[in-house]
Amino acid sequence: MTPREEIAEAFRALESTLEKGLQATGSEDAIIAMQHRFENIYEAINANEDYVYLAQETIAHFFVMHPNLTHVIPRELLWRLGGSCLHFLTDDEIAEFTRQEEQLH
Repeated sequence: MTPREEIAEAFRALESTLEKGLQATGSEDAIIAMQHRFENIYEAINANEDYVYLAQETIAHFFVMHPNLTHVIPRELLWRLGGSCLHFLTDDEIAEFTRQEEQLH
């Protein structure tokens, strides 16, 4: 599986989980907006375009607009996306991901 495919798979799993969480809040508009954001990410991945900024922006949006759901966002996804998503990781988490990557190389 390529890194793009792994990211797409992670976002599909995340989308399902977030949709359930948003349904519990009764926010149909938020569900539609989320689906639109995720569709843009999938289109960029499938078209072999740069998807990282869209993905980072989508994750950041959830941290700001839906803080009650951020616990379901996988920490590894934040690490793999990098950039602004790293702000949502603790120093200990960043150190652990860095250590794991160093062991691989």
